[in-house]
Amino acid sequence: MFCPNCGSEINEDDNFCVNCGNTLKEVKEEVSDSNRRFFNKSTDDKKTLEKEALDELNSYKDNNNLKIRQILPRFGINNFGFSEGRFFGKVLKNIKKEIKNDGLTADKIESRIFDYLREEYGEPLSQEETNEKFYQEKLQRERQAEAERIEKERKAEQEKLEKEMQLEKKFGVQFQNRTWFKCTVEEMRHSTFSNTNQRDVLDGYVFVEDAYLEIIKESVFLKSKMGTRKIFFDNIASIDHDARGLLNLSSSLEIYLKSSDKIQLKHVSSKMVNLVTGKYNEYMENKINNHTESTSSQDNANSNIDELMKYADLYERGLLTKEEFEQKKKELL
Repeated sequence: MFCPNCGSEINEDDNFCVNCGNTLKEVKEEVSDSNRRFFNKSTDDKKTLEKEALDELNSYKDNNNLKIRQILPRFGINNFGFSEGRFFGKVLKNIKKEIKNDGLTADKIESRIFDYLREEYGEPLSQEETNEKFYQEKLQRERQAEAERIEKERKAEQEKLEKEMQLEKKFGVQFQNRTWFKCTVEEMRHSTFSNTNQRDVLDGYVFVEDAYLEIIKESVFLKSKMGTRKIFFDNIASIDHDARGLLNLSSSLEIYLKSSDKIQLKHVSSKMVNLVTGKYNEYMENKINNHTESTSSQDNANSNIDELMKYADLYERGLLTKEEFEQKKKELL
């Protein structure tokens, strides 16, 4: 070490120069302050880089591991399941150690993740190969879902057929190739003899036809209440729909007859509710239209007869020839 004033060689522990007497304490303090500033700057830079790397690493956890989910299909993985989540958790822990111990920077994290994925799943596919693989797997899933749907419908149809055969044997009534549903039937009848109302609640099967509803009632205890009843649309005053619940799982159809009796069909699906009300409304509309057409035809016929009588009167007076009268008669009749 040399004195900054005279250049004489001095010992490192000396406070004064033995040649010129220059004080050396301030020099040491300046050197020490300089070293301290350099050390602090290096420490701050290291902390900044570490924070940036940790922020980048944590971004792979955002939105339910969205980034890693976008990378996995490149390695032939379309589902982020338990095993993938467990493996990816280990990868993040290892990379976090590399950031703290080895100074791994933010721009190197993605490549390190790919390195771990290569070790576990092999080389990644190209983007084109990934798209093609995803399309083929989607197509396969759709085909499988369609096959399962067809098989489910087949089983349901088979079960329905077996059920209908059992019911036909039990009631002696055709069920197959007819539209029907099971429900609870509540009948309210007014007895004019006793001036009282009678209420019956039974299980039943309802057939929906174009002009009527046919109800087969069954009773566990009283056979006298069993039987078949047809309710013709002509005898119905109105049909009300009493919807229950968001899914209408316990909806009811309230049928008011012109005889003042009431029949309530309980626990009817929304599909069958729409079918019954639709059949009834269609029947009534057709009846009104047919009546209108019939009335119009009758009015036209009466009008033609009146006009023909006028031509007959002209013919009798000699104002029309026979040929002219026969032509008019042919046109009107």
